[in-house]
Amino acid sequence: MIIKAVLPLAIADVDDTYSCVAGISSEYEWIRPESIYRSDLTGHKEINFDNITYFELDNNAATRRPEDRRLGRERFFRKGRKVDSAEKKKLFERVCDSSVDDVFQNGRTAGLFKVNVKYIQFGRTFGAGRKIRIIFEDQTGKEFNFIVVDKKFKEWFLKHFVCDGKNVIPSKNDGLLKKLQGDHSFFAITLSDRKGDFPGTFDGCHALISGIHILDKNIYDIVY
Repeated sequence: MIIKAVLPLAIADVDDTYSCVAGISSEYEWIRPESIYRSDLTGHKEINFDNITYFELDNNAATRRPEDRRLGRERFFRKGRKVDSAEKKKLFERVCDSSVDDVFQNGRTAGLFKVNVKYIQFGRTFGAGRKIRIIFEDQTGKEFNFIVVDKKFKEWFLKHFVCDGKNVIPSKNDGLLKKLQGDHSFFAITLSDRKGDFPGTFDGCHALISGIHILDKNIYDIVY
């Protein structure tokens, strides 16, 4: 067993039982601890974007993805110290990737990207009901349109920006778009498992926005 200090950058619910967590270790490697339950995201050991989490992991990688690491038999993890915006900024500058395609076409399943946000959409997605999507450019200037699964952002957006579960309130959506734009906007993007009925772009996997990080402001404290 080995203890890894990880700053989670991607947190998303997978289904009614499991969640997905991915982050950067103190050795600057991407780690996806397996398996994480939805209940692990609440309570005194809560896994979040603001605190280092210490995970006890098997030495060997899990088999599905290169970043996977199995939690030890006791499923030990604990919340550590808080990480402020200045420290995050230094970390992001070190680990940020410029090209979405270069990361996901070369074997990785998680990456952090500085982005230029163009538009926020909410509506029906083929085979997946109504979803939040964000259109953005990476640092190469290429445009992407990915579903948002960031747990905190998704729950907050659906509560405050969507009327009757169907329509986005235009004035609020425009205000949020402005707050997501700027020089301090980063997305943690992860690949899903392969979907047989609805294969994705990257070797059958879908790229998902699993962590939205705006370093110069707290978007959740602003009135829209």
